[in-house]
Amino acid sequence: MRKKTWFIIVLVICQLLVLAGMAGIRYYTKANGKDIVLLTEPANFSEMRYENTIYLSYTASSISWEKWSGKQRPEQGDKVYVLFQKSGNVYEPVRVTKEKIESSNDTEAILAGKYQYESDGTMHISYGLERYRFKQNESLKPGERQWKVHVKVSDYHQFITKIEP
Repeated sequence: MRKKTWFIIVLVICQLLVLAGMAGIRYYTKANGKDIVLLTEPANFSEMRYENTIYLSYTASSISWEKWSGKQRPEQGDKVYVLFQKSGNVYEPVRVTKEKIESSNDTEAILAGKYQYESDGTMHISYGLERYRFKQNESLKPGERQWKVHVKVSDYHQFITKIEP
């Protein structure tokens, strides 16, 4: 075969491996990830719905600068790592840093996020978990309340598994 044909074959194989890896990360996280529970800010989801999607705001999205661990503050869009500690049935942020950190026990979890902005002495972080698509048969009762969001977390990926009042 000619060089051009081999190049195309190798290129297609590389693309297939990348796609398989992207799908595999979710299955890996589902099988081996840690289950954690985060709280949302009190909200009325019936007003925040768009078709089958709701937009979530977490209590852990606004974190005091006292929990920052680093020499210089992050800039907008910088990747940060948030160490969560289990407190009762939910996980609360205890430390934020730009350097990748490891959890040291079963009551800790690490979520990767992006630093968004600062206001009133707090940093605002998005985790990529702010949008949730629910199933047609899944009902979220209207009314203002805090919701518990169950999240699967691994070193490579994080996603919402369910929401409950």
